[in-house]
Amino acid sequence: MLDLDDIEKKHIEIIQTEEWDNLVKAVAGTKKVYAFGNGGLWAVASHGSDDVTRLTSKVFTSLDSQCLMTSIANDYGFDKIFQRWLELEDIGSKDDIVIIGLSCSGTSANVVKALEYYSRHKNISCHLISGHESKIDGVNNVALRTDYFHVTEILTLILFYELVVATGNRCPLISEEKERKRAGV
Repeated sequence: MLDLDDIEKKHIEIIQTEEWDNLVKAVAGTKKVYAFGNGGLWAVASHGSDDVTRLTSKVFTSLDSQCLMTSIANDYGFDKIFQRWLELEDIGSKDDIVIIGLSCSGTSANVVKALEYYSRHKNISCHLISGHESKIDGVNNVALRTDYFHVTEILTLILFYELVVATGNRCPLISEEKERKRAGV
């Protein structure tokens, strides 16, 4: 049987932390959020961003263009992908946006470099959701304390939906969606 590392218990523990509260307050106080990660967490950032945007008044954006991603990696190096993407996005002032980086280890160089840069040089609210504790100056770390990559990915996606609820919105039931479609709405 697949080991899910007490995922429900971890979920409850995380949403009771000061770091989680800091992230919720930051997201609640802004309209625009950028989220990014590598591999499975890239997919989580993309999927979670789409659903949070769909279910709230927030605009979550993820680097979903493979062409842009590979051209940045080619021209600037893999460790600069997210920092350069945010530069191209011409992100506004510190009050306008929140940045969320995702990393299973908490040490992914391209995630850490982007968060460090925007926290230090642009004074933007930067947050890291990671499987392990990570200390990055000026970056709020929501540490999941997980042992497995798959658990980090699943739990991180759960936290995107938790952000929907924590900002005063709700996740619709499947039965409600089926009824809405039947009614032609």
